[in-house]
Amino acid sequence: MYLLILEDSYLGGEDSMGLKLACKDLDPKSSCPYVARGETMEELQTDMAKHAKTVHSYTDEQLKDPKMMQAMKAAVKED
Repeated sequence: MYLLILEDSYLGGEDSMGLKLACKDLDPKSSCPYVARGETMEELQTDMAKHAKTVHSYTDEQLKDPKMMQAMKAAVKED
Protein backbone atom coordinates (compact mmCIF):
# COMPACT_ATOMS: atom_id res chain seq x y z
CA MET A 1 0.00 0.00 0.00
CA TYR A 2 1.28 3.46 -0.85
CA LEU A 3 1.36 6.06 1.89
CA LEU A 4 1.57 9.74 1.18
CA ILE A 5 4.61 11.25 2.84
CA LEU A 6 3.65 14.32 4.82
CA GLU A 7 6.09 15.59 7.42
CA ASP A 8 5.08 15.53 11.10
CA SER A 9 6.72 18.93 11.45
CA TYR A 10 4.04 20.37 9.16
CA LEU A 11 1.58 20.46 12.05
CA GLY A 12 3.79 20.80 15.07
CA GLY A 13 5.38 17.37 15.22
CA GLU A 14 4.27 14.22 16.92
CA ASP A 15 3.52 16.10 20.15
CA SER A 16 0.51 17.75 18.52
CA MET A 17 -3.01 16.64 19.37
CA GLY A 18 -4.73 14.43 16.83
CA LEU A 19 -4.91 15.15 13.14
CA LYS A 20 -7.87 15.05 10.78
CA LEU A 21 -8.49 15.24 7.05
CA ALA A 22 -12.03 15.62 5.71
CA CYS A 23 -12.67 13.94 2.38
CA LYS A 24 -14.91 16.80 1.22
CA ASP A 25 -12.03 19.24 1.82
CA LEU A 26 -10.11 17.51 -0.96
CA ASP A 27 -12.95 17.87 -3.46
CA PRO A 28 -15.42 20.71 -2.85
CA LYS A 29 -17.91 19.03 -5.24
CA SER A 30 -17.95 15.93 -3.04
CA SER A 31 -20.54 15.41 -0.35
CA CYS A 32 -18.56 12.58 1.24
CA PRO A 33 -18.83 12.95 5.02
CA TYR A 34 -15.76 10.83 5.80
CA VAL A 35 -13.10 12.33 8.07
CA ALA A 36 -9.80 10.48 8.40
CA ARG A 37 -8.16 10.76 11.81
CA GLY A 38 -4.85 9.82 13.32
CA GLU A 39 -2.54 10.65 16.17
CA THR A 40 0.37 10.80 13.73
CA MET A 41 0.72 11.71 10.07
CA GLU A 42 1.37 8.05 9.29
CA GLU A 43 -1.91 6.97 10.93
CA LEU A 44 -3.80 9.75 9.14
CA GLN A 45 -2.26 8.87 5.77
CA THR A 46 -3.08 5.18 6.20
CA ASP A 47 -6.67 5.96 7.12
CA MET A 48 -7.22 8.35 4.20
CA ALA A 49 -5.49 6.11 1.65
CA LYS A 50 -7.66 3.15 2.67
CA HIS A 51 -10.81 5.28 2.38
CA ALA A 52 -9.82 6.80 -0.97
CA LYS A 53 -9.10 3.37 -2.45
CA THR A 54 -12.12 1.48 -1.12
CA VAL A 55 -14.83 4.13 -1.39
CA HIS A 56 -13.65 6.33 -4.27
CA SER A 57 -11.62 3.73 -6.22
CA TYR A 58 -8.42 5.79 -6.19
CA THR A 59 -5.31 4.04 -7.44
CA ASP A 60 -1.80 4.25 -6.03
CA GLU A 61 -0.86 6.32 -9.07
CA GLN A 62 -3.58 8.86 -8.32
CA LEU A 63 -2.57 9.05 -4.67
CA LYS A 64 1.08 9.60 -5.66
CA ASP A 65 0.21 12.55 -7.91
CA PRO A 66 2.06 15.67 -6.66
CA LYS A 67 -1.10 17.80 -6.93
CA MET A 68 -3.04 15.29 -4.82
CA MET A 69 -0.25 15.15 -2.25
CA GLN A 70 -0.17 18.95 -2.05
CA ALA A 71 -3.95 19.14 -1.69
CA MET A 72 -3.94 16.57 1.10
CA LYS A 73 -1.14 18.33 2.95
CA ALA A 74 -3.00 21.64 2.73
CA ALA A 75 -6.26 20.10 4.02
CA VAL A 76 -4.84 18.44 7.16
CA LYS A 77 -6.01 20.08 10.40
CA GLU A 78 -5.35 19.56 14.07
CA ASP A 79 -8.18 17.76 15.80
